Amino acid sequence: MNKKPPLSKSKENYPSLQKWKNKLFLMLRYSRQMNASMPIEKLLEILAKETKEILDADRCSVLLLDSEKKQLEGKIAHGINVDELFFPIDKGLAGFSAKTGKIINVKDAYKDKRFNREIDKKTNYKTKSVLCFPMKNHQEEVIGVFQALNKKEGHFNKKDEELLRILSSQAASAIENAQLYKELKKSFESFINTLVATIDARDPMTAGHSHKVTEYSVLIGKQLGISGKEMQLLEYAAILHDLGKIGVREAILTKRDSLTDEEYKQIKEHVIFTRNILNRIYFQKHLREIPLIAGSHHERIDGKGYPNALKGNAIHKLAKIITLADVFDSITNTRHYRTPMPIEKALTIIKTESNSHFEPQCVKAFMDISLDGLISVLSKDIIVKLKQQELKLFSDYTVGGFLKTIGKKYVKLSNKEKKVIERFNFYYLKGKEKDAENHKRNQRKN
Repeated sequence: MNKKPPLSKSKENYPSLQKWKNKLFLMLRYSRQMNASMPIEKLLEILAKETKEILDADRCSVLLLDSEKKQLEGKIAHGINVDELFFPIDKGLAGFSAKTGKIINVKDAYKDKRFNREIDKKTNYKTKSVLCFPMKNHQEEVIGVFQALNKKEGHFNKKDEELLRILSSQAASAIENAQLYKELKKSFESFINTLVATIDARDPMTAGHSHKVTEYSVLIGKQLGISGKEMQLLEYAAILHDLGKIGVREAILTKRDSLTDEEYKQIKEHVIFTRNILNRIYFQKHLREIPLIAGSHHERIDGKGYPNALKGNAIHKLAKIITLADVFDSITNTRHYRTPMPIEKALTIIKTESNSHFEPQCVKAFMDISLDGLISVLSKDIIVKLKQQELKLFSDYTVGGFLKTIGKKYVKLSNKEKKVIERFNFYYLKGKEKDAENHKRNQRKN
């Protein structure tokens, strides 16, 4: 009788080989994601999830080091509110790893004096095995700690340490790049806000205009499905749209009477100044249309705008959004030469000038904005805060729906419609009263 041949070693080791094949697949997927461009919060979320799966751990945390405060801050941590996860680097196993730059591999956390039991008490969790690995930047400085808790089978071994070494190295590079990008973005936005503050300082009457135009533009943009880098382009172009007013004489900017033809001609030149100034700034590739967009916010769909009398599709679509936002904020706020319009008149102008001054799609998007979104921008500078129940009342209406409601005869209004009109006008007029007070204050100064 023939005996069955013994199983080959390759077949005996098949489960182990399959397990490492799965780990290799996970690590390749991990590497691809680390090379992707994404916000640091999303990046850290992926780090924790993938590391937990690769190391077969129950939980995983990513802690970043705040070198100024000398503490570790939890950005992503399974099973805990990260807002509560921060502690000095001289406390806990992760703290010891951050402070010394050493790997910590503990089989039983409660037998180690360095272990911080407070977090277990807060989360009602029992930590057993712990693997901490310090993440270092290119200067070999610790920037954070990877922490894996409770190996599902046994405890963390040398192979796990080596895996975490590879993962941490890749993660540190990705985190460092993400932090650098975040700092550059913060620096760029600080530069932009400084430019806008310079314009505000020249004419306090219009202070805040650029920010409000940006907020209205974002509301319209969202209705049109704009997001991501395109939304960022819209925001930056909107906030910089009046930068060229730096080149207009202050006597004209702050004139309290109607402008002469010559003065109006000089005012119109601010869009040319805007484009020329912005063309001298180096923008990232996806932001290079900022000068074009910001410098086109006075063009009209019917071709009667300036500086180039562009018509219809010749105007950049994002410039069309800013055009509407700019006009609406201007007519609903106090200016040197006039008081703000009643809200019904202002909304009617936006609607009736569709396809002449404004792009019809932008007008529709504006009319589809929720009324609570609109009033939140209109009343932004008002001391009286909007009550949540009133915001809920406004949220039941769109801007277009509200305009129709205002146009009804009073006797035909429901109690709810009367209330929404009364409360909206209260906040709107309250804001205009504050504008008038600021106007008088500025007049006394001058």
